Amino acid sequence: MVAAPIALEARLIRAAAPALEVRRTGMGRRRAQAAARALAREAPVPLLVVVGFAGGLAPGARAGEVVVAEELRGAAGERVRCGAASLLAEILEEAGIRVSRGVIASSPRPVLGASRRRLREQLGALAADMESLWLAPAVPAEALGVVRVLADAPRTGLWRPWEGVRRLVAARDALRQVATALGDWAGAQAPSGVGDALGLSASPPAPGGGGRASSSN
Repeated sequence: MVAAPIALEARLIRAAAPALEVRRTGMGRRRAQAAARALAREAPVPLLVVVGFAGGLAPGARAGEVVVAEELRGAAGERVRCGAASLLAEILEEAGIRVSRGVIASSPRPVLGASRRRLREQLGALAADMESLWLAPAVPAEALGVVRVLADAPRTGLWRPWEGVRRLVAARDALRQVATALGDWAGAQAPSGVGDALGLSASPPAPGGGGRASSSN
């Protein structure tokens, strides 16, 4: 199953890989916690991949770069291992997508300005999001993967209109590539049943549909 925090991310993923089951979880800690509880009550999920945008923290980071989390960290000392990191990195790299592997920090609020430097220095993180750490309890660590596409980076805030548009286009295109790679992998593995790990539909989706995709408020 692919978890996409916001509607735009979910739409992009469904369009690029309509056979994947995509669950829109909502933005922020509170919605992520609610989504994790809901997922935990359902049948066991063999593989949960959180996919979406994030803010870059490393100097020189650029929009459109892809980060695969090996560990999630929070400012209060939380740490969660992402057991599917190696698998996801291999899938994406085989599809020609360059990835960085490392720590992704989750914050209950947007990380802007000097807060990015502090978060990078304190937690050693490459990117920051607002959901992954709180979605993690939905599955065992071995079944958890997080792939984030940088939508912006330090030193270049989104308040610069044209530069902001360029970065968002780069991030959008990269997210589509990530979704396509995951969909292709799930489709190739489907005969052995492995494709079910990413919610591959057992039959082709109906026209205009999104496979077995569902969303939460």
